[in-house]
Amino acid sequence: MILTGIGTELCVLFTANDAYMRDYHLVVPSDCVTAIDPIEGDLAIGRMVKLLQADVCPSTDLVLGRTEGSGLHMGGKDLQLGGAP
Repeated sequence: MILTGIGTELCVLFTANDAYMRDYHLVVPSDCVTAIDPIEGDLAIGRMVKLLQADVCPSTDLVLGRTEGSGLHMGGKDLQLGGAP
């Protein structure tokens, strides 16, 4: 699941928590989230990485595939998207 949004330390973090508990793999494009307090936003991203196993990268590093056998690629690494339907 690719998460973006406003309120990194609130809305995005809580959505990430819910998705993680439902076995979704999390990808957070760091330039597609924002927080009122940048320090709190950075802390929230750190929590997503450490506690929720989120992959964080700039959106320019994401390559979305739409052909059979392709999926999400980040920095040369294939990411398995899945989880609950």
